[in-house]
Amino acid sequence: MTTRFRSTSFVTVSAGSLAGFGKAINRFGPREHAGLTFGYTSVIRQTTGAERGKNKVLIDALSESGDEDQAHTAALETVVRALRHVGANLDQAVVETVSIA
Repeated sequence: MTTRFRSTSFVTVSAGSLAGFGKAINRFGPREHAGLTFGYTSVIRQTTGAERGKNKVLIDALSESGDEDQAHTAALETVVRALRHVGANLDQAVVETVSIA
């Protein structure tokens, strides 16, 4: 039995910089990495606290082969490419990745 790893990335970027981000994730993800499934989950707009005015984005990468490192690496590469594609300020981007077996 093969274990599948799901790598979920939480990306925080400044407001107004995510136009077209979902399309970019879907464009870069699946074609770049065979055996991985990508999903652009949601954008959560922060309205209170220290994160006010920022967007949190959830992206899932599922490795069918069970390769946890592949899922993490592919997710991070795809996030960075998509952020660059939409002109987001990478200096203000925070990426946290967690894995769910």
